[in-house]
Amino acid sequence: MDSNNNNPQSGNQEEKKTEQVTPATNTETTNESNEQEQKKMSWQIVLTIIAIIAIILIFALPSNNDEAALTTDVNEEEMVDEEGNVVETEEGTEPVVVPGTGNAVQSMSPVTGDEDFVYRFEGIEWFLEPVDGGTAVKFKFSEFSRREGSIVAFGNPYRLGVFAGECNEVNRLTFDTGTYGDTPLAYVTCREDAANGADIALFQDGANVYAMQRTITDGTTGEFGEFFSRDITTIVR
Repeated sequence: MDSNNNNPQSGNQEEKKTEQVTPATNTETTNESNEQEQKKMSWQIVLTIIAIIAIILIFALPSNNDEAALTTDVNEEEMVDEEGNVVETEEGTEPVVVPGTGNAVQSMSPVTGDEDFVYRFEGIEWFLEPVDGGTAVKFKFSEFSRREGSIVAFGNPYRLGVFAGECNEVNRLTFDTGTYGDTPLAYVTCREDAANGADIALFQDGANVYAMQRTITDGTTGEFGEFFSRDITTIVR
């Protein structure tokens, strides 16, 4: 009888022991999981900080192109044309235009007219429109006025014609200043190819603004000839 009574008690004790062990095991597992989560979160934070620093450095540091632009010295012997393109010449030949030469565009000179009007404009606004067979060249007087603070609103621009090839505005053009000594206001060059094209120049002579053109044929540059003019004291009534 005693032995039979002891067995159930022994079994109950083992069950109690098992019940006591189980919660302890779950607690350890939970702690390990928490530690792993904390480590994972720590690594995520570190990686996020590294990514932010990398992005800041990418935007803060100059690119290779910027560094090249800052550190590359200008070759003083390098030749450019009126459009700023580098001219590659064979040994013993000279380009038409060299850096720093040519006549730069100038600001217009105000003109006093009747009734104490003072005619002036800020510059020339070009309209270069590609068309079949070349480029249509037009222009307007920018910020034109004859009264202080009163700007004239022009309609259609003045048409100078259609010129073969592609046309571009330039700030310098080479010509004999002794022959064309008036104030140069603006230039456009049109080129069919390297040896053929035309140059257009706007000049001011007192109240008269006029356009001149010269042709380039097989590499030979001709003389300027006037083909358009306007008296700026008469264009506003």
